[in-house]
Amino acid sequence: MNMTRRWLPVVEAATEEIETALLASKTLHVDETRTSLRVNGKNQWMHVASTAKATRYGLHRSRGKQATDDIGILPRYKGTMVHDAYSVYPMYREASHVCHAHHLRELRAYTELYGHS
Repeated sequence: MNMTRRWLPVVEAATEEIETALLASKTLHVDETRTSLRVNGKNQWMHVASTAKATRYGLHRSRGKQATDDIGILPRYKGTMVHDAYSVYPMYREASHVCHAHHLRELRAYTELYGHS
């Protein structure tokens, strides 16, 4: 308990600094993935917001908009968001773009499915 009291302000300050850097960035990369971490017997989703210099991880019991609202980065972000086309992300900004790696994956799947090259 004493260690928690000692380090909590340090972690909170670092988290605030990371969030400030993310919110000030022109471009923000976001993603979410299911993890094997369990809290009260339930799997958690890892939500990530990152730039080349800062990354913020957030665990949440859900994947959807409630999770991203609770974590708090996306509702405040005003720049261009790069994401994987998950339907939640465009709800936050008009300036959202799908990551090219996801475009390529879809094109490859289409090519394999329909035989076009």
